[in-house]
Amino acid sequence: MKVLAEAERVGLIHNISNIHGRVEFICNCCACCCPFLSSIREMKDSGITAYSNFVVSVDEDSCTGCEGCIQRCQMEALHRKDDIVEVDRALCVGCGNCVSSCPADALSMKRRSAQKPLEIEDERVVALGGIADPF
Repeated sequence: MKVLAEAERVGLIHNISNIHGRVEFICNCCACCCPFLSSIREMKDSGITAYSNFVVSVDEDSCTGCEGCIQRCQMEALHRKDDIVEVDRALCVGCGNCVSSCPADALSMKRRSAQKPLEIEDERVVALGGIADPF
């Protein structure tokens, strides 16, 4: 837990396998070194290599436009427009780093959809990257 707390303090993005009921891996990455995160940022599409069911939401009445969250977002998903932060949902990976750094508590994480993580019952699915062998 100390490692995770330190990783969040310095702004790394927590990544885990998104399989219901089990954790295959956990890593703490930055978008400058991680090929998955950097490809999301470069291609401007969080759905191409990762799935997160959460996205940041901005309470426009509380946002002070301080830009602390913008500086902390490694995915370049936040921008300031008319003194309020806006979210590019295609770039937001749902890491929450911006939420934990907002002094106005204007940011929160919201569900993207009712979709749930993949449930694995067959070990062959894990070996094939989430696609069960039909044979």
